[in-house]
Amino acid sequence: MSDHERRDPVSLRKDEHEQPVDFDPYRFGAPEHPVPPEYAPPGYRRPPPSQPPHNQPWQNYGAPPPPPPYWPQYPQPRTGNGKAIAALVLGIVSIVLCWLSLFDVIPVVLALIFGFLGRHDSVRDPARGGRGMAVAGIACAVVGALLAGLFTAWAIHRFRPCYENFDVSSAQYRTCIQQRF
Repeated sequence: MSDHERRDPVSLRKDEHEQPVDFDPYRFGAPEHPVPPEYAPPGYRRPPPSQPPHNQPWQNYGAPPPPPPYWPQYPQPRTGNGKAIAALVLGIVSIVLCWLSLFDVIPVVLALIFGFLGRHDSVRDPARGGRGMAVAGIACAVVGALLAGLFTAWAIHRFRPCYENFDVSSAQYRTCIQQRF
């Protein structure tokens, strides 16, 4: 025998007198959970259940997972000032509808009310904001009221001769209005 063959214990040659070692599925210990039959080694027997199954996925792995941490849910603080937004919208509407004269009183009054309430809320709680919108709504309402007043005064001045001289239901009244308008 050569030196190399004496030092190398691994050989590709099999001796006939050695018996093959059987596969031992438990050489590292028994499994902690039941093995499905399609993966079980030959001769494997399922251990008797110590507890009835509960159809929960964590059942085979020990204790259930801990519940998620509890943080109390507080409502998010409201941002924005709805009253100020309403005042601004109604103020713009009062400017657009100023030609309706008396009907313009409704958006003007509502814009003033919401404007002062929105401004008060923004001063009391600065985080909500909206002070500028509230002031702009008040200003638009005042401009709308002035325009409605001017339009009403112009209409009365322009059409006064028609309703002083003619009956409102006559054709002459309608002709006078059409000529002056």
